[in-house]
Amino acid sequence: KNIEKRNKAAKAVKIAVAVVLAVTIAGVAVFSAIKPSFTALKIGDTSISAAQFYYYYTIAYNDIANQASQLEQYYGSNVWGFDTNLPPDEQEATEKDENDNPLMWSDVIKERAFTIAQQTVGYYNEAVAAGVTLTEDQEAEIAETIESYRTEAANNNYTLNAYLKLYFCQGFDEKEFENQLRMEMIVQNFTSDKQSEIDKSIKDEEITKE
Repeated sequence: KNIEKRNKAAKAVKIAVAVVLAVTIAGVAVFSAIKPSFTALKIGDTSISAAQFYYYYTIAYNDIANQASQLEQYYGSNVWGFDTNLPPDEQEATEKDENDNPLMWSDVIKERAFTIAQQTVGYYNEAVAAGVTLTEDQEAEIAETIESYRTEAANNNYTLNAYLKLYFCQGFDEKEFENQLRMEMIVQNFTSDKQSEIDKSIKDEEITKE
């Protein structure tokens, strides 16, 4: 589902370079001094590089930006106070720490990024251990998603690698992007299978009780 949404968005919407720059600048305070190959964190035995973590950071940033926009449309005002024109580390968030002090939006985004990374890598490792793979159609879908980004990059006078570097960070290239898409799709297969098992067990339990 994540890849499908991303694929449709890439086809239907031309991402303006100004917007891409805004997202990149938003995280520059966090990653400007960190090498892309630097290990940002470890999840179990899996190391997450700075380039990979910035991918999750960007997803978290965009999620918050989209939620803030939806709330503003619904309520008619910026109830979260999140401004995409300002760096997150210069804005107080609506969330607070354990001492009831307001957090900065950069802290909230990083925490969400940690959660996304933990869930993705955790489920992926379980999926690989369970032998979950991709279908031919899913392999084709990943290839189509990459090509849609390549076209979008060309429309903005960028190579794909330069475009990914601009949107995410240095070191996040086509290979990293493909690996990430494969990981997400495998996780999607794994969680879908698990949900089917849970649904079946619930139905079986209900039948047994009757």
